[in-house]
Amino acid sequence: MTSYHSVRESKKYQLIVFEGSDWCLNCRKLEQSVLSDSDFKAFLATNAIELVRVDFPQRNKQTPTQRVQNDSIARRYDFQGVYPTIVLVEAHDQAYLELNYNNETSTAFAGRISHGIKQLK
Repeated sequence: MTSYHSVRESKKYQLIVFEGSDWCLNCRKLEQSVLSDSDFKAFLATNAIELVRVDFPQRNKQTPTQRVQNDSIARRYDFQGVYPTIVLVEAHDQAYLELNYNNETSTAFAGRISHGIKQLK
């Protein structure tokens, strides 16, 4: 997982995904249909978007440090416990936009992210 606090200078945006990787069915669908898709990964790279995954597993153990970091990110973006929640963040001024996932293809989701980027400008 990429550290939330280590935005690389070359990245203009962060796509923060709040997920329950070991129990959330829609999170798994998002992973399979979008996040693991090579075209979607290329879209992120081309648009200088860093993927940050904030996981709240039920069975898998996390370190206390990871739990504290995840809770801090959740508070910052007013995460309401709906999985998955996706937040598009402009890296420099920290403006953000919450996106939802509607079982769409990686291409359709990338299109919504592009639209979100325009809204943040």
